[in-house]
Amino acid sequence: MHHVFISGPIVVKVWYFFEAVFNFNFFRPGIEVSNLLEGWFVNIKGHVRNVIPSLICWFLWLERNDALFNGITMNYQRIIQKIMDKVKALFSINLLALKHFKNVTFTLEFFSIQEVVPNPLSLSNGIIWCKPSNNSIKINIDYIQVRNITSAGGLLRDHNGAMVLAFAGITGHFDRVGGLLSAIHHGLNMCVNFNVMSIVLEVNSCFNLIFLLSRDDDNCSYFSFYTIRSINGILSSINCTLSMIREEGNALARHLALLGVGFDSFIEFSFNQLPNSIKGLVNLDRMGFPDVYC
Repeated sequence: MHHVFISGPIVVKVWYFFEAVFNFNFFRPGIEVSNLLEGWFVNIKGHVRNVIPSLICWFLWLERNDALFNGITMNYQRIIQKIMDKVKALFSINLLALKHFKNVTFTLEFFSIQEVVPNPLSLSNGIIWCKPSNNSIKINIDYIQVRNITSAGGLLRDHNGAMVLAFAGITGHFDRVGGLLSAIHHGLNMCVNFNVMSIVLEVNSCFNLIFLLSRDDDNCSYFSFYTIRSINGILSSINCTLSMIREEGNALARHLALLGVGFDSFIEFSFNQLPNSIKGLVNLDRMGFPDVYC
């Protein structure tokens, strides 16, 4: 039972994924079920933190039975998607409400609960994602750290807000600067491969891109130095504007970074290959400011 619900390789990926979503950091494959549940549960009846572990165990059990009796290979991404869909469904029929997301309202957008997304017109520039100008491509990039893993994600969108291509995966670097630089380098190379010559590169406002890309070998690691040199080489050959955005407006890149926890390296996606929850976020961003460009 411990293997089925805690320590199996598929199971571990599911627990780690939702720990990252809720900003937890206590799961380990050898943990006892009781200790795991104590870490998740809060003293609020019906709280989403009490619901998630139950859904994880339920869908793990169904997935295992499908594998055992129907010959269907277990897939952790399918389990994650079913849990996300169930949370959204519970909210839609009022079995979950805003009060059940106390102290974790930042997860609402992750579950594509659109009913609580603020009116975009009430938000100032820099909070909501804005489309680039005509003939330009905007790259949004973000990363997360889960224990000793740095995962990043990003996507390219055109002046209509339509997604051109997305990517997600483990960066292979343990520090956040190395992970971010690796993601920026990959995103820029995607643009080069598409022969895009006008780019807006946008990351969270906690990073000063100009400072980051001007660091020399005395102030950064061996990897960072050569990655920065390669990035600047690409930037010198194209028209690129560096932009910063508050975390709320970069949610889509964050969710791609969460998705990337399950991949050993960067994987590229078309729009149709993305999970439905992330497709929904793409469409939400696209509807944000139809006639305003930043």
